[in-house]
Amino acid sequence: MISVWKMTFFLGIALVITSCSSSNKAIVKESKYIKPELQNDAQLLSLQISRSVTPDPVLTAKIKEMLITARSYTSEIRNVHVRNPWNPTQLILSMKGDTPRLKTENPKQTGYAELDELNKTYPVEKIQFMFKQNYTLHFVRPINMPILVESYKKLEGVAFAEIDRAAGDGDNIVLKRDGEGWELTFIRGWGDCPAGCIHKHFWDFRFDKEGSITEFKERGDPVPK
Repeated sequence: MISVWKMTFFLGIALVITSCSSSNKAIVKESKYIKPELQNDAQLLSLQISRSVTPDPVLTAKIKEMLITARSYTSEIRNVHVRNPWNPTQLILSMKGDTPRLKTENPKQTGYAELDELNKTYPVEKIQFMFKQNYTLHFVRPINMPILVESYKKLEGVAFAEIDRAAGDGDNIVLKRDGEGWELTFIRGWGDCPAGCIHKHFWDFRFDKEGSITEFKERGDPVPK
């Protein structure tokens, strides 16, 4: 994930997008998945469609099962993962110029009681000093940053807080509610993706409320071999 905020400070970094080839096997067993990536996809989709600050465990488990079912339907999507519009484990924080600098050795002992409490509630594992009074907070697990950032903005001594947005385009998974069921779309993108992918292919799944596939279709540009 490439941060728009950080791109302003690291100009000239080349972006290289490498496509991964798909397996030729018709059925993909759950044991073939990289478990952390599967869990991460489910958590991110849970955050995107809910108003929870942290991933809802019941919803995450439901989404995970749908991801497994879809990937068992066709091996072409086994390497497609969620491309989140914001970094789910980082937040940009800037303190007011006339306030003491944060103590960064321990995220829960920064010298600011309210900040320490938030950092405990939504565990921060590291505070990275950037420059002047600007810092990056690194969280232990995925967080719904567009919601949480509002709490950081209200803290005493904070000049501003903002989410770490992503730039460019690429592969993605999109989940939408469809009545009592779900619509799950896997997207492969290629061709100048840092500027917005020229080509895209879509795998659309419809699930009923029990999590069974009721409809499947493919559309878009032919996937390169």
